[in-house]
Amino acid sequence: MGIFFDKLRSLGKKAALRFAYETQFLGRAATGPTLEDIIRHTEQLKPFLEENKDVIQVVQAGMIGAWGEWHSSFHGLEKSDDTKRTILQHICRMTPEGRAVQIRVPEYKNLLDTASDDYKRISFHDDFIVIKKSISGMAECQKVRLLMSRLCVSLLVFDYIRDHLGYRIELQEMTAPAVLLAGQANPVEISLINRGFSTLFNEHPVYPGLD
Repeated sequence: MGIFFDKLRSLGKKAALRFAYETQFLGRAATGPTLEDIIRHTEQLKPFLEENKDVIQVVQAGMIGAWGEWHSSFHGLEKSDDTKRTILQHICRMTPEGRAVQIRVPEYKNLLDTASDDYKRISFHDDFIVIKKSISGMAECQKVRLLMSRLCVSLLVFDYIRDHLGYRIELQEMTAPAVLLAGQANPVEISLINRGFSTLFNEHPVYPGLD
């Protein structure tokens, strides 16, 4: 897997990372992980993900069921709240500090203590949002742009919203002293606006440059 991270690094890109064991649903999977398997693998992955933190945008809470979507698992892991809670906690421990964890359904986040650090770092992702109600039961959306703005969506595949995907920070104003003093603090104020659908997440050091 390291070669994929190396390739992302060379391209200047980051991964929306999700781990999954099963690619079949509705009882078609021939086998699947146990709770103990998932716990062991998250512990093994933790140092590897920390080593490649720079090319990880976000970690999606997979592991359970078909495509890591928390349904149709071979061992029925999604049927137990205790099991889901345990797996989600271990995914949070596996994820490098400073990186958010995303889940598909809000009720899974509510399995955690609302005062816990794990609860606070969890956000949401959606594989797709549709204009009309789909056969898979995804929520109907009459105004896609408004909905995505409300959800702070950053990871979708619609080409026509490409220009507003993620966060798009623009500088509006900047004020600074007319004369900058060497070796001293020089106050600078800036005004920014976000024209993207998503809020800003992950750390982003800012270094003003002067010509």
